[in-house]
Amino acid sequence: MPATGNVKVEQFFASRTGVCVYVTVQHRLFRVRFVSIDAQGIVVDGQGEGAEDARRAARAALQQHAARLAPLFEKASRAKT
Repeated sequence: MPATGNVKVEQFFASRTGVCVYVTVQHRLFRVRFVSIDAQGIVVDGQGEGAEDARRAARAALQQHAARLAPLFEKASRAKT
């Protein structure tokens, strides 16, 4: 996953509520959750400085790796039902 300056995108994983990724911004960890593969419904757990950078980095990584991440969205969708 990409790292830019003080921002590092960690491993994506499926949860019962969507697909999540951990993003480190200046030594602070944020969990970002995507409801759908088209980056609609983004939720960042954590507020304050770095949250918007985490959201942008996670969205960029999702767009860059969308084809590879599609199975995770399918798995998350099945977990909701």
